[in-house]
Amino acid sequence: MKNKKYYKVVTKPSEPLETYQSAMVYWYDGVNVMYQVDKWSYPHLKDSKLFVFDSLRAAMSFVSLSCINGTTYIFEVEVKNPSKVKQIVRFLCTPTFQDYWKNRKSKKRPTCTVVHPPMGTIICDAVMLKKRVQM
Repeated sequence: MKNKKYYKVVTKPSEPLETYQSAMVYWYDGVNVMYQVDKWSYPHLKDSKLFVFDSLRAAMSFVSLSCINGTTYIFEVEVKNPSKVKQIVRFLCTPTFQDYWKNRKSKKRPTCTVVHPPMGTIICDAVMLKKRVQM
C-alpha cells in the first residue's frame, strides 16, 4: 500500500493549541489519542489500533453522516501498518473496549457488540497528520 493516501477525521479541542483529537472520542480512560501535525501518534491501549479512511470520499461521508460536536477537520495522513478491518466495537461497549483489542488477534468471540465500520475504514499502528484538506 505504498504511496496510498489515507485520511483522518479530527476535531479541535480548546487546549492545547495545535493539537487535535479523534472525531469519535471514546470516553474511556486511556483511549483518546491526541494528534499533531508532523508527529507520530500511537494508540494508548496495548494491542489496539488507530482508525483512518482509505479515501477522501469515505472521510467526507463519515463527517456528513456523523453527529460530531466541535470543529471538524480532515487531514491527509501517513500511517504505519495499514490493514482493513471487518468489525469494530460498538461505541456503547467502552468497558470492554480493551478486551476487544486484546482478543482480536486470537479470533476469540467478542464479549460485546461489534458492528461494521464506516465505509473505507482502515486500522493502523500509528498516524501522522500531514496536510489539512479543504472541505
